Amino acid sequence: MDTQAHPDTLIRVRQVLERTSFSRSALYREITAGRFPCQVKIGRQAVAWSARDVDAWIQERADQARQRRAAILGRQDTPTTPAQQDSPG
Repeated sequence: MDTQAHPDTLIRVRQVLERTSFSRSALYREITAGRFPCQVKIGRQAVAWSARDVDAWIQERADQARQRRAAILGRQDTPTTPAQQDSPG
């Protein structure tokens, strides 16, 4: 779904689950813990999420993963013992 063309698009739970790969119970657990955007009530028994908020959450997680990976790779490039520091090349 292209949220650039429609930034205020609301998506239903099935789409949220597809985008995040969460189970339904994991999704609501993350919401309750304050780690995922809250749903918006759109009817008596219907809720939806802002596609923009869900996409931003996904992007934040991807950015964090890249930062962790860069930190790990950065640590691997630095010598950890004096012998490694003195060895050529």
